[in-house]
Amino acid sequence: MKITTATFSLLLVLALCSQYAESCVPFYLTFGIIASRSSVLLKEDLKKYDATPEEYEAFRKIQECYIEHFFGRTLKDIELMTITTLSRECLEYLITQSIKFKKSLLGIF
Repeated sequence: MKITTATFSLLLVLALCSQYAESCVPFYLTFGIIASRSSVLLKEDLKKYDATPEEYEAFRKIQECYIEHFFGRTLKDIELMTITTLSRECLEYLITQSIKFKKSLLGIF
């Protein structure tokens, strides 16, 4: 029984790590739509997340901030977020947290 539980725990950790990786693409897609300054595209994109009208308005306000500034500033934001999320420190933190989580699960069983 312990082997089955440990195997399940490892699969859970792998699933959580892959969810982090899978969430990067939708995040950058939505951010790209916000940066595109199109409220129509934003509304369509947020439909897949079942966003409430309040959530849509919050994203629309962020989009309005980008509309007020020139596109070069938007590119700087994209560059900063990409550098941050793909930095060695960020990736090492993710791996460390995954290992700690795996060890805590194995310790339980």
